Amino acid sequence: MEYTVNSLHKNAGEKLSEHLFTLLGAQAVAPVVLCVGSDKITGDCLGPLIGHLLTVRHRVPAFVYGTMRAPVTAKNVEQASAFIRRAHPNAPVLAVDAALSSPSDIGLIRLRSVGLKPGSAFERGLPCVGDYSITAVVNSGGRNNERLFSTSLGRVIPLAEAIAEGINSAISRRFSQRVALGCSLAPARASSPHG
Repeated sequence: MEYTVNSLHKNAGEKLSEHLFTLLGAQAVAPVVLCVGSDKITGDCLGPLIGHLLTVRHRVPAFVYGTMRAPVTAKNVEQASAFIRRAHPNAPVLAVDAALSSPSDIGLIRLRSVGLKPGSAFERGLPCVGDYSITAVVNSGGRNNERLFSTSLGRVIPLAEAIAEGINSAISRRFSQRVALGCSLAPARASSPHG
């Protein structure tokens, strides 16, 4: 299952939230959000920026890994994924990452009912992470990682804001009753697989 939202739509965050809310419908616990990317590359900082927004601005009622202060990059994503599976064995994982595609796809946000392969633009050959995924096309190009370095932060920030809004809204709506009843959902926080 795949949903696509155009970030230029004035209610992009709301539309993403509706689709994610539906996708999470059968889940008993809030997903862990794994935001993949580097804070050192403008096109690739989408994930850590979303993690930052979720933990600092929105205070989403879920565990979030991958922020501007503690990014989960292609170098440590396998360790982070293994840690998440051990620490949160019953929670589904929502993986979030930037993507490159054709010029006509720039600005599209894709929500899928499958995980994602991080580092594809760098041809890392990393395994799939997550049970669900959100990718946003930040620039054109296939396997040309130079495009990530030349991506405008002015393009990345609105994408990150819409995605963070959508994730927070869906998780808060879907799991707020459990939080209000005092179940064991921990407050949002940025975590590192190394402590």
